Amino acid sequence: FNPRVKILEEQGHDPTDLHQAIELMEQSVAATPAQHEQRTCRSMSLFILYQNRHQLTASAVDLEPAIEVGEHVVDAIPEAHRFWAACAGDLASLYVMRYNYSDNPNPSDLDHAINLRERALMATPESGAIRTEHEIDLGDAYALRYNRSGLLADLDRAISIGQLVADGWSPGDPEGARWRGQLGAAYRELYRHAGVLAD
Repeated sequence: FNPRVKILEEQGHDPTDLHQAIELMEQSVAATPAQHEQRTCRSMSLFILYQNRHQLTASAVDLEPAIEVGEHVVDAIPEAHRFWAACAGDLASLYVMRYNYSDNPNPSDLDHAINLRERALMATPESGAIRTEHEIDLGDAYALRYNRSGLLADLDRAISIGQLVADGWSPGDPEGARWRGQLGAAYRELYRHAGVLAD
């Protein structure tokens, strides 16, 4: 029993439609030659469908095929393309999910996620809500890797990004208050290691 599937059924949505869409798109991608101009476009559609089903079922089953297709999409699209940063960010999130789901997590998943999120941030305009989302995701990835590695370089990068995000919120914004609380905890962790009173 999956409560998310049950909710969709109660709302009149048939989850089998999504399964059928994935099956047909898998067939379409498989039948498209590697160098065909539509291969990347169809792979991107399949990438989105896998993510949609994962959001629906919260199952790790779709992670591996989604990552495989996402890697192809990110490699095939130029980084200057308007969709590249979004695809890279989505792929990075899948790496983080795989790391979190695994009983024996692979540190390279976090390395891949951070690399993609750094590049996605560089490919995003200097201001706007989308850039803030990339900054938040990147800071979270560095914090997660710090929790594993204990490397101060990861904590420093998480703090520097967190400061950018915190500075972007107005003083009375509840989300900004929450983020500043997290940033304060990160500075406390830095002080615990480095003993610098200014932190």
